Amino acid sequence: VMENNKNNNVENNSNEDMKKDLGQENVECNSMDINVTEMDSAYIDNTDSFQTDQKKVGILEYFSDLFFDPVNLGKNIKNEPKILAPLLVVMAISVLSILISSKMMMQFLQDTYMQFGMPTELIQSQARIAYYSSLGVATIGVFFVSLIQSGALLLVIKAFKGTNNFKTVFSLILFAGIITALGGFVASIGKLLTGNLWFELSPKMFINSGGASTWYGSLLGVLNPFVLWQYYIMYVVIRASNPFDNKTAAKSVIGYIILGFAFMLIVFLVTLNPMFRMPNL
Repeated sequence: VMENNKNNNVENNSNEDMKKDLGQENVECNSMDINVTEMDSAYIDNTDSFQTDQKKVGILEYFSDLFFDPVNLGKNIKNEPKILAPLLVVMAISVLSILISSKMMMQFLQDTYMQFGMPTELIQSQARIAYYSSLGVATIGVFFVSLIQSGALLLVIKAFKGTNNFKTVFSLILFAGIITALGGFVASIGKLLTGNLWFELSPKMFINSGGASTWYGSLLGVLNPFVLWQYYIMYVVIRASNPFDNKTAAKSVIGYIILGFAFMLIVFLVTLNPMFRMPNL
């Protein structure tokens, strides 16, 4: 009887120990469930806050980053490329530049047409056509030229295994185009102040008006500080929006410049444009 009592006591103790162990495991499981739930809620909160931060990026921040933080501009363009706003800004600056120098341009056209003995009414008509054509280039032309440039840049980026899509590259081209448009605006102010219709912000200015439209004049035009600034913006944004190192991003910009100049050479060689004459040394 005593042995049976001992055995029963042992079994009871072991059962109580098992219940305690099971109770501890239940507590641990419950605490783990609570921790997982807290982690999930924290993750959801972080995701919501991240999405909220992304939505708060306004167009003014894009323009500010263009001048002060192009790396952040590249990240924003990658997440949400903007098209309409930078396109309208480029158009507006281009039209304003033409309006500033329009009087000088009209006078130059009239003087040029008079050399051919054209009637006064025809001269004025041709000058107006040229003037409105330049306004068309500053608006509609900007859009189509930017499309072509975007296609060329995207081709180069993809050749280096980049991840940008066409919309991202188009947005980049338009924002970088704001810098070039500002350069044209400054040049128009220089034309107005100097009275020189051929005023430029590059060594191209020191070539006569005929030479400025040649292939070597176009090469010298690249040395414009605003053009170089534009290429720098392109380099930084490409670097920030693609899995590129500094060297690959630089190669992309250089490849884009070479491709653009090669395209220009092909077009003018096919049309036998006189811009390919050699400079008179």
